[in-house]
Amino acid sequence: MAGHEIIIQGSSYQIDLLQKYNEDSSVPRLVIISYLPNKEAQRILQTALRAIEVFTPGKKEVWVIDNASPDEAVRWLQKQENINIVLNKTVPVLPWGFLRRLPYFKKRMSSGSFANAVGLEIASKLIDPNSKYFMSLHMDVMPTRIGWLSFMLSKLNDRVKAAGVRLDKARSPEGVLHILGCLFDWQLFQQLNVSFLPALPEFDVGDKITTEFRAAGYGVYACPNTIWNPRLADDLSASSPFKNFNVDRSFDDEGDVIFLHLGRGIKKSSSNRSSSYKVDAEKWIEFGEQLLKDG
Repeated sequence: MAGHEIIIQGSSYQIDLLQKYNEDSSVPRLVIISYLPNKEAQRILQTALRAIEVFTPGKKEVWVIDNASPDEAVRWLQKQENINIVLNKTVPVLPWGFLRRLPYFKKRMSSGSFANAVGLEIASKLIDPNSKYFMSLHMDVMPTRIGWLSFMLSKLNDRVKAAGVRLDKARSPEGVLHILGCLFDWQLFQQLNVSFLPALPEFDVGDKITTEFRAAGYGVYACPNTIWNPRLADDLSASSPFKNFNVDRSFDDEGDVIFLHLGRGIKKSSSNRSSSYKVDAEKWIEFGEQLLKDG
């Protein structure tokens, strides 16, 4: 489908849709938002897609929503099989009223967040409305273990309606699931009329999944994660490839690392961060290649 128009917050977005397949509504929809300004970014996305393929052998419906990358950067993507691809041709532009009260540095940081929200809103208008599960993913992520998605799905039940790889408390004492890896009940999302769009400074992209679900009386689950508890890595064996790979590591109930996120590549705690722990994109890609080879 070429030249299709989607309206978000009164703005028009022109998209091309390449839908390669359509699974049963019970199959999880995994939605990755991408932007590919250079070869490095392309390789990061390729790593994510390969990791999903290798470590998620069951049925899933994978979507990549690309936000206005150069045409030459997405040619390889268009050739991929078993991936539904949406090419958003319109560069997401922040509404003036959206951030007019925020300091300049926060406006710069939030531009990417807004583009991510636009990508998710586009996806929400294209996936099967009868879908049972939706999982939002950043492009710099890496599932690391077969069964990771089954584990996340196992946390959803009549009372718990969302499960994420990380819980952040910067904007809420109770914490909100980060949209970088957030699986949730798509039917409830629609029933509650939840939006992915941020409402800064109170809510960032996807925060309302957690807050609106809780307000409706439902709970959420979050994996233990090293970004806020670096000591979790201490329990990994000395031979584990994840022990000293200082990125965002998420664990299952058995203490196994099931998911990685590069992000800014900086080890954090609630009180400090140190650039000495930085993992650059090249190291990330090399690590992924070795993990996939071994897996």
